[in-house]
Amino acid sequence: MSIGSTREHFVTVMQQFREHANAPSVLLHILAEFPPAFYAPNALGVVSLIQSTDCTLSQCALLFSKLAVGLTKVAPPQVRAAGPPWRVSLEL
Repeated sequence: MSIGSTREHFVTVMQQFREHANAPSVLLHILAEFPPAFYAPNALGVVSLIQSTDCTLSQCALLFSKLAVGLTKVAPPQVRAAGPPWRVSLEL
Protein backbone atom coordinates (compact mmCIF):
# COMPACT_ATOMS: atom_id res chain seq x y z
CA MET A 1 0.00 0.00 0.00
CA SER A 2 2.94 2.37 0.50
CA ILE A 3 3.33 2.88 -3.25
CA GLY A 4 0.95 5.65 -4.19
CA SER A 5 -0.49 5.97 -0.71
CA THR A 6 -1.15 9.39 0.69
CA ARG A 7 -1.40 10.82 4.16
CA GLU A 8 -5.17 10.92 3.71
CA HIS A 9 -5.19 7.14 3.12
CA PHE A 10 -3.18 6.69 6.30
CA VAL A 11 -5.54 8.86 8.34
CA THR A 12 -8.55 6.97 6.99
CA VAL A 13 -7.00 3.58 7.79
CA MET A 14 -6.08 4.71 11.30
CA GLN A 15 -9.62 5.98 11.92
CA GLN A 16 -11.02 2.65 10.76
CA PHE A 17 -8.55 0.83 13.00
CA ARG A 18 -9.68 2.85 16.03
CA GLU A 19 -13.35 2.22 15.26
CA HIS A 20 -13.34 -1.42 14.17
CA ALA A 21 -10.14 -3.19 15.18
CA ASN A 22 -8.12 -3.40 18.31
CA ALA A 23 -5.81 -6.15 17.15
CA PRO A 24 -2.08 -5.57 17.48
CA SER A 25 -1.38 -7.60 14.33
CA VAL A 26 -3.50 -5.17 12.29
CA LEU A 27 -1.63 -2.18 13.70
CA LEU A 28 1.68 -3.90 12.98
CA HIS A 29 0.71 -4.26 9.33
CA ILE A 30 -0.42 -0.63 9.16
CA LEU A 31 2.93 0.54 10.52
CA ALA A 32 4.76 -1.75 8.12
CA GLU A 33 2.88 -0.66 5.00
CA PHE A 34 2.80 3.11 5.36
CA PRO A 35 5.87 5.36 5.21
CA PRO A 36 7.12 6.43 8.64
CA ALA A 37 6.83 10.07 7.58
CA PHE A 38 3.05 9.69 7.87
CA TYR A 39 3.08 8.70 11.55
CA ALA A 40 6.29 10.34 12.78
CA PRO A 41 4.73 13.78 13.44
CA ASN A 42 2.21 12.12 15.76
CA ALA A 43 4.46 9.50 17.36
CA LEU A 44 2.97 10.03 20.82
CA GLY A 45 -0.48 9.31 19.41
CA VAL A 46 0.80 6.04 17.96
CA VAL A 47 2.32 5.17 21.35
CA SER A 48 -1.07 5.77 22.99
CA LEU A 49 -2.72 3.65 20.33
CA ILE A 50 -0.28 0.80 20.95
CA GLN A 51 -0.94 1.01 24.67
CA SER A 52 -4.69 0.88 24.10
CA THR A 53 -4.60 -2.31 22.01
CA ASP A 54 -5.26 -5.71 23.52
CA CYS A 55 -1.68 -6.89 23.13
CA THR A 56 0.50 -9.28 25.04
CA LEU A 57 3.90 -8.15 26.27
CA SER A 58 5.67 -9.63 23.25
CA GLN A 59 3.16 -8.09 20.81
CA CYS A 60 3.56 -4.67 22.44
CA ALA A 61 7.34 -5.01 22.25
CA LEU A 62 7.09 -5.86 18.56
CA LEU A 63 4.83 -2.86 17.90
CA PHE A 64 7.13 -0.50 19.78
CA SER A 65 10.18 -1.84 17.96
CA LYS A 66 8.42 -1.37 14.59
CA LEU A 67 7.56 2.18 15.58
CA ALA A 68 11.12 2.87 16.70
CA VAL A 69 12.64 1.50 13.49
CA GLY A 70 10.25 3.65 11.47
CA LEU A 71 11.06 6.77 13.48
CA THR A 72 14.79 6.31 12.92
CA LYS A 73 14.15 6.63 9.18
CA VAL A 74 12.62 10.10 9.55
CA ALA A 75 14.62 13.19 10.45
CA PRO A 76 13.42 14.98 13.57
CA PRO A 77 11.71 18.33 13.11
CA GLN A 78 13.88 21.41 13.17
CA VAL A 79 13.72 23.23 16.49
CA ARG A 80 14.60 26.88 16.65
CA ALA A 81 16.73 27.39 19.70
CA ALA A 82 17.25 30.81 21.23
CA GLY A 83 20.88 30.02 21.84
CA PRO A 84 23.36 27.22 21.47
CA PRO A 85 21.99 23.74 22.25
CA TRP A 86 24.35 23.48 25.18
CA ARG A 87 26.35 25.84 27.31
CA VAL A 88 29.80 25.17 28.52
CA SER A 89 30.88 27.06 31.55
CA LEU A 90 34.54 27.03 32.46
CA GLU A 91 35.40 28.75 35.66
CA LEU A 92 38.99 28.65 36.75
